[in-house]
Amino acid sequence: MRHIVPIVLWVCIGLVGCGEPLVGANCADGYTKSGGRCVLNDGNLPGDGSIPNDGGLGDSNTGDAGDGSIGSDSGTDASLPGCPIGQVQCSDGSCVDPNDSNTCGGCIGEGGTVCSGGTPVCENESCNVSCTPPLFNCASSCVDRDSDPKNCGSCGNVCQSGICETGICADVRPGHVVVIGMNYVGYTGTDDQKSAASLVGNAVFLNASFFSSPLKVLAFRGDALTSSITGTDAAINSHPHASSPGWSKTVTDDSAAVVLNLLDYDVFLVYAQGNATNATLFGYSAQWANAMDEFVQSGRVIVVLDGPSATNNGSYQVLGDTPLFLASSRSLITATDNLTTSAPADQLANGLIYNFPALVDTVKYTDVEPASSTSIVVRHININGAAIATHRAIFPSP
Repeated sequence: MRHIVPIVLWVCIGLVGCGEPLVGANCADGYTKSGGRCVLNDGNLPGDGSIPNDGGLGDSNTGDAGDGSIGSDSGTDASLPGCPIGQVQCSDGSCVDPNDSNTCGGCIGEGGTVCSGGTPVCENESCNVSCTPPLFNCASSCVDRDSDPKNCGSCGNVCQSGICETGICADVRPGHVVVIGMNYVGYTGTDDQKSAASLVGNAVFLNASFFSSPLKVLAFRGDALTSSITGTDAAINSHPHASSPGWSKTVTDDSAAVVLNLLDYDVFLVYAQGNATNATLFGYSAQWANAMDEFVQSGRVIVVLDGPSATNNGSYQVLGDTPLFLASSRSLITATDNLTTSAPADQLANGLIYNFPALVDTVKYTDVEPASSTSIVVRHININGAAIATHRAIFPSP
């Protein structure tokens, strides 16, 4: 098992409001959920109604066949690159489970082995005599039946929601993807920065009421600036209800560990990758796409932060191989410019004032996609300005 560093932070869970046409996990009056998005009651998409199916998560053409079987054995869109959560990629491009007794430790011929004889089971990527409690032997693999969505409560019991809690399959819930054009380098906790801080706090806690406390956050550090990490954490900790039950942050620099361990967490936070190259970000996108698909379809939250960089065109490119978020460009705004809350009823906008000053190093996005199912919560200067912060809810197919 790859090593990741646990850090516990205590922050409150602030439940938040609604959006338009998105209202929390539902659609606003006059709209109906269809194919993972809100459409007008006459069947058209918001806007001119001419936008085709975007192939986004929850749409009927994803790998889940649109039958509502979220969290099934495939669990992901086969057209996306990268491996499903909990698997590693072999040199031939195939994906294997390093905790399976037939590929224990990884790919055969690349460090993995078949468990047999006196050590027939695979536990933590090593062949063993038996499983160490509370792990249980399911098909010669050692699993935690309290949390494994493919063996929930008993071997072979697959949760359709993709979520197993204390051995019981949880209800299907929407996932969320948030992109914020702020790296929080300039966050110092002053009163005029409260709205900017609320953005990232609200994002992290979008689905907090569904999960046990403290909320478990996997934070990818990668090539983030230290000042960006410090500012981001301080902004999250300033959330209006910063008290118990809080959040538990696990930091990793290992991109492969993200794929292996993502389903152990409630939120995937990507700090603004200020020192990464475009090639590095494209590599993360190709490596994570399948896992991120599975993650949001199981009702969890992805938060990507961004900012200016001399070495890349935007941290948001980690989502480039998914249908979750696309933009034609990212550019730095003037530090003295104001921002406008353009979707005040969206969950992400809780606690935001209508106009507030931008943080230093705030960036904007042009031509955000998929336009039909992405709520632009904060814009540059006015309600017609470029996107600063976006929110997309991913509804499981009916």
